[in-house]
Amino acid sequence: GDLPKMIEGDLPKMIEGDLPKMIEGDLPKMIEGDLPKMKEGDLPKVDLEQCQINVVKPDDDDREVKSAGITRKSSGSTTESGLAKDSSDNATTSGRGLSLALSRRSQSSLDQPYNVRWQLSSSLTTQHLLTVVSITNTLMNKTVGAHALSVTARKPRGNSGGLVSNFSDDSGEEDCELVSDNSIRAAWSQLAALHCVMLPERMEGKFRPPHLPVLASHFLDPCPAIREASQALLQSELRRIKAEGRKTLVSNWASKLQPQSSSVATLKRQVKAAEEGVAPPPEPEVAVSGLIHQQTTALIILGMIGAEFGNSGHHHTKGKQDSEPMDPVVARQTAKVLQSVILEKPSNRASLSSILRCSAVELMGRGFQLWEKYVDVAEVLVGLLDLAIQDAVPSNQGEEVSSHSRKTAISAQTQFAAEIARRALSLMVTLSPVTTILTLAKEVSLYLGSQHVTHYPHSSLPPPQGGANPLPSTAGIVTSAGSLLPMAAGEMIEIMKTAVERSTQHIGVQLLEVVDIVLFCIDHFVDPDQLKRKSLLDIFPPFSKLPGLSYSHKMRRLAAGGRNGQICIYDLKHKKALMFAAHQHSVTTLQFSDDGKQLATFSYGDSTVCVWQISSNLIGTLHTPKCSNSWPAAASRPSGASIIAAINIQWISHKNIVLHIHGAEFKFSI
Repeated sequence: GDLPKMIEGDLPKMIEGDLPKMIEGDLPKMIEGDLPKMKEGDLPKVDLEQCQINVVKPDDDDREVKSAGITRKSSGSTTESGLAKDSSDNATTSGRGLSLALSRRSQSSLDQPYNVRWQLSSSLTTQHLLTVVSITNTLMNKTVGAHALSVTARKPRGNSGGLVSNFSDDSGEEDCELVSDNSIRAAWSQLAALHCVMLPERMEGKFRPPHLPVLASHFLDPCPAIREASQALLQSELRRIKAEGRKTLVSNWASKLQPQSSSVATLKRQVKAAEEGVAPPPEPEVAVSGLIHQQTTALIILGMIGAEFGNSGHHHTKGKQDSEPMDPVVARQTAKVLQSVILEKPSNRASLSSILRCSAVELMGRGFQLWEKYVDVAEVLVGLLDLAIQDAVPSNQGEEVSSHSRKTAISAQTQFAAEIARRALSLMVTLSPVTTILTLAKEVSLYLGSQHVTHYPHSSLPPPQGGANPLPSTAGIVTSAGSLLPMAAGEMIEIMKTAVERSTQHIGVQLLEVVDIVLFCIDHFVDPDQLKRKSLLDIFPPFSKLPGLSYSHKMRRLAAGGRNGQICIYDLKHKKALMFAAHQHSVTTLQFSDDGKQLATFSYGDSTVCVWQISSNLIGTLHTPKCSNSWPAAASRPSGASIIAAINIQWISHKNIVLHIHGAEFKFSI
């Protein structure tokens, strides 16, 4: 009923009446009136230059269309025939609107889109720099050789002939891969250096520097690439602002280093509640976390300034004009906070490896030359040893663990904290070997005295404490003093390896202390049967680099020349030692005979060669050696430690020895 009426009545009227009127009236008016006004008036008000937007014209040379970093090129010609040919394509895409693109790059202008990112804000600059440097650090390890090795490993082995052919390639290909790998590393390293060092100079004062608190928040990022990038950028930015800028940072952040009064009051309430046996009132987590974050940032910024620029004798700052000593008051304050954070007793195992503690450990190692005069070195060293062994101890702190059987499942955070502690110990013994070695040797002596053990005593160390009340050794953060050093024997051996390899010139003065530490660690870390089968030089190879040491595997005796002409003979079989005065000056080199019963020594200070007879009684007690022969051996004094290291004495027969000095040979017969 209704539909036919509508079709016959209303619809024809609408088609015949309203629609023609709208087409003939309103639409032409709009096209002739409003649209031309918009084209001529409103559109030119938009400044395309400020928006960094250009309209792509058909007669552009390369006909590029760039949008959001994506480039599309067409191969159309710029001639009139080419434009006519592409008119159909332009008509097809005209309904999508005008094509927009970034303005063309110009090397002569710094106001281009690819440079705008460094001029907008410090936060944006920080994120871009962290991204670029992190990626370059990652890609530096992605070499052609590694890629080829992974491809070869994925190939099926097949028969033996194919396997042989894989390894019979010409060595020229390996050389090409090596050259290519070096080129790849050099390119990525240069890109990282450009962003870390040269970017502010290239921007000619229009550079927005990175935000230091953001870099500090990534100072110990779990991702190694981001962590390395953050530390490199932080160090570069501190160097860029020079001494005046660093002084301003120190004055701004020094007041935020110590805990605020509110956190101190919180700590007092917690202590009082613990004494009364009641639960302390809850504190707002946001306020506490904010204080911790602020203190961590201040600690990292001040610690980096002190470690990298605050010590005039530091290997990084030596000879640089923009480096100046850190304010002693701020340096002492920073060092004390670092020590307190490292040695703070943890409430649980997770807090033992917190970011704040790990940051303090890293900064303590970096600036140990500056901090050592303000901290208790023994407590710091033992605390770091305790952290370094936490990836090999059970979560139950009361459980004792044997040094030969340490097995437990540990968290990645604990492993990370242990690695940071090991790196800090390595930096400490490299930057200040004398202090580190003397402190560890004293702790070993105190431990042996507290355990009523008198292994290898000699006058260069404090006498072992016996009796009813011996002096205790230093306790760790969570491990007791009675078990820490034996558990950390493996870590102490690694520290001594680093000391011998990196600081050989200092080892001659502290040689006896190094031997004491190494022998103590071997007693607690190496299987005794292995020591019987192998030579001591095989167990601890760095000893072979020291001319002031000699080992007789047949008699299992070790001789070490000390300062002031003293020589100590260690009997590893009977765990005894004997020290005697051999020369008036320090011993330069010495050597056991093949049977281990004679010892030839030479001192450059008194220019004397001596041969000593070594004997013992039935129970292994060593007699004081007697000098059987002595000869003068005058020679010009060398100019450096490397020349002294080249001096050596050798047994060429049972009754003949030869001394090598500056390429010359001096032969002596007994």
